[in-house]
Amino acid sequence: MKRKYLFSIAFLLTFFFVKGKSQNFYFDISKDYSTVEVGYYTTEKHKRVRLLKQSVETLNIDSIVDVVCPKSTEKTLVYIHGLGGDAKRTQKQIPKYFNDSLRGNRYTNRTISFVWHATRFWYSDTWQEGYETGKLFAPIFNKILENSSENATVLCHSMGHRIFEGVASELEKVHNKNLPIEDVIFTAPDLYTDAFNKNLAHLPDYCSSITIYIKKKDKTLGVSKMIHHANRMGLKGVTEFNEALKVKIQQIECSNTKSNAWWEISGHLYFLFDKKVHQDIKNLLVNEKRNFKLLDTSLNLYTL
Repeated sequence: MKRKYLFSIAFLLTFFFVKGKSQNFYFDISKDYSTVEVGYYTTEKHKRVRLLKQSVETLNIDSIVDVVCPKSTEKTLVYIHGLGGDAKRTQKQIPKYFNDSLRGNRYTNRTISFVWHATRFWYSDTWQEGYETGKLFAPIFNKILENSSENATVLCHSMGHRIFEGVASELEKVHNKNLPIEDVIFTAPDLYTDAFNKNLAHLPDYCSSITIYIKKKDKTLGVSKMIHHANRMGLKGVTEFNEALKVKIQQIECSNTKSNAWWEISGHLYFLFDKKVHQDIKNLLVNEKRNFKLLDTSLNLYTL
């Protein structure tokens, strides 16, 4: 019993120390889906520091979320990376992106990354598995919504949208539309174009806005299109939607924008390396005027 109290006191002291040092946190589900780790990224070198690790079978959602996302009115950004985003280099790059782009911009002092790991060799198998991985994150996500007082925003990249599909499929089970997501931002979504007629059908009920970035020259999604034998949302966008979706969605065509990184020839990482897209996302997050032009009213399609 004494050991339990000592652990609790040490943990609280660690938490309050971290609270003043870093606001970039993560939840990491292990490759074998047996544990969930929660921690933070250091502000200077962006290294991961573990705070807590629990078994999935005995997971206490309230305690593990309250560690990094206590009830607050400040905005929270949830980021879900694409395939390979769990690599150490990327894990350092994304927190730096958040620090450089969002800090001091009246947006948030709290960003939370959902870290997932590919366990299958084939791309198509990993994509299929992502949906189930997302369901494991769903209870954590729902608790983040509850603690964020209607101020949560989601930013997904590439196959991270498949993870979010699994998360979103569980939103209906919460039965609480008074805890909405403020903004949902899709960058290079590796999804079928009709996803809003299926697993994402209820998403418009739980968010204020949905922004989808489209790039026809995205070579990575071009490969995914060949593998799936079907177009991808990040290439073509959404072409069929009901009124509930239409009043929430904006589609941004960014095929003519250019990357700042000469080596980024895939056209897939534009949310990181394209100045116009980067700035538009930042303007969206901080509620500043966005500079785009209307292309097609019927599709809510714009261009930067």
